[in-house]
Amino acid sequence: MTHLHPDILLLLFLNSMFIFGLNKITSYNVIDGKIEDKMVAWRLRYWAIKYLGEFFSTPLFLCCTCMASVWGTAFYVIFTEFNIVLYPFYLIILAGINHGLQKYFE
Repeated sequence: MTHLHPDILLLLFLNSMFIFGLNKITSYNVIDGKIEDKMVAWRLRYWAIKYLGEFFSTPLFLCCTCMASVWGTAFYVIFTEFNIVLYPFYLIILAGINHGLQKYFE
């Protein structure tokens, strides 16, 4: 039986923190038609929603669980020796971690 390598656990943690950080720094609120409470990179989310629509913006910036698909793929490809068998499990685990953390902190 193989075990989850500690490097993968560290990568999952770092990937999750990256996703939550990106979600937060791109956030803003619209109050009475005005953009307020802008974070430092709010224009990225604004641009994505304006030009890509909400459907395609969701896995980029809007939903931490959904963001696991795009940003998890990027991290997995960049930081691991790509293994097609483990890849879907990595994304599922990352999405689960993000969902659990988001529910915990809401």
